[in-house]
Amino acid sequence: MATHGAERDRQASTPVTIETNPLAADDVRAALQRLLAVPALARAPKISRLLVYLVEAHLDADPDALSEAVVAEAVFDQHDNFNPRSNPIVRVNASRLRNVLRKHFAGAGAGEPVHIHLARIGYALEIHRRPPAVAVDATAPLPHPANETASVPAPPEAPRAAPTPAVRATTFDRLKQKLRAPVSLGVVIALLIAVSMLSVAYTHLVHSTMTSSGEMSSIASATP
Repeated sequence: MATHGAERDRQASTPVTIETNPLAADDVRAALQRLLAVPALARAPKISRLLVYLVEAHLDADPDALSEAVVAEAVFDQHDNFNPRSNPIVRVNASRLRNVLRKHFAGAGAGEPVHIHLARIGYALEIHRRPPAVAVDATAPLPHPANETASVPAPPEAPRAAPTPAVRATTFDRLKQKLRAPVSLGVVIALLIAVSMLSVAYTHLVHSTMTSSGEMSSIASATP
C-alpha cells in the first residue's frame, strides 16, 4: 500500500518542462483570473480552489506541493488520516478540472494568449503561450504541385470520311437480307391460304356436279 502511494506521489510530482521563453508570473496570474470568471469554474468552487493552488505551485516550482496527500490537505481540508486509495477526492476534482480546461481552450478560450492545461497524469500544469496565427498573403500566387502539367488544348476533331461505294453496297445487301425474311414468310403464308381456298372451291364444285347429275338421273327415270 505504501509502495503504491509513493509511486503515485512520484508521478504527481513530476516537474513541468520549462519553456525556452517562459511566461512571466503576472501573465500567468492574469490568465488565471480570466479563467476563474469562466462560468464552468465560477460555479464550481472546489475545482476553482484546486486551479489556484496548482497555479501557485507551478509558479513556485515546488514539486513536493503536487503530491496527492499535500493537495488533499491544502485544498480539500483532508488531514493526517487521508487515504488516497479509499478517498478519491483529489483525483475526481482533478479530472473535472482537466475536462473544463480542455473544453474551454478548445472552444471559447481558443484565442486566449495563455493556455493552461492539467497534465493527463499527476497534478502538474502545462502553461504555454497560444501559438501565433500564420499570416497568409492573399496577393501571393498559389504554389503549383510539382507533378502538375500545363493544360494542352485538345487537337481539333478530324472530319469523318464519306462511306465508299463498297461500304454502301455492303450495307444495302445487309438491309435486303434483313427485309427478305419477313417478305418470304408473307408470300408462303399467302400461297398456303390460296391453295386452301382452291381446295375448298374444288371440293364444292365436285360436290355440286355430283348432286346435279343425280337429280338429272332421277328426272330421266321418272319420265314415261
